[in-house]
Amino acid sequence: MIARHVRKGHINEASFFDMPLILTEPRQDFVLLRDQLIREISPGGILEEIFAAELAAHTWEICRLQP
Repeated sequence: MIARHVRKGHINEASFFDMPLILTEPRQDFVLLRDQLIREISPGGILEEIFAAELAAHTWEICRLQP
């Protein structure tokens, strides 16, 4: 079960949603991308917050695979 404080709009701070990064990838770059996406989407509930976090992870993976 997700802690109550996570459901209060702090899902981006929950370690459950951390993206596994390669050693050469700076975490602050991923956090910046994730925070900008969440700010742009403005999720209204827990499901939208999860979708926004997953969108950030998938976007990061797409960028990682591009030459």
